[in-house]
Amino acid sequence: MKKKLIYNSLLLTIFILVFNGCAIVAPLPSTFNIVPPSSDIPAEIAAFSGVWEGRWNGWNDTILVVERIDNETAEVILSFSQNQDLIGAYSYVTATVRPGPSIEWTIPEGYTFIFQIDKGLNKINGFQIEKSTGSKQRCYLTRRESK
Repeated sequence: MKKKLIYNSLLLTIFILVFNGCAIVAPLPSTFNIVPPSSDIPAEIAAFSGVWEGRWNGWNDTILVVERIDNETAEVILSFSQNQDLIGAYSYVTATVRPGPSIEWTIPEGYTFIFQIDKGLNKINGFQIEKSTGSKQRCYLTRRESK
């Protein structure tokens, strides 16, 4: 009996570890269209174009799709995976391109999102700032390779 209890506990532990390790991924629409930036867009802005993935505070998966970008605006899709506080979902947003460079927007619920590309143009630092409290979430994104 004790062996069976240990075996069942071990199976349950393995299931929990596998389930948590295989996080529910951030959803995306079935199709989206990435439009290559025009040649007159500076390289540090054009580098945002494409699909980026990472995690907020190291635990909640996120995907940023920059479908179109110019010197002033970017059409993006931002996706979050499901967690205890959030249903996994994505939203379409028109962001503002700022010097630095960064892309930014604020949603009516009082959150501002800021995504800044690094000097090597291969990583993005993201911030979600809650207006009412000033609390800040952070994510690090890397470019998703084409499959």
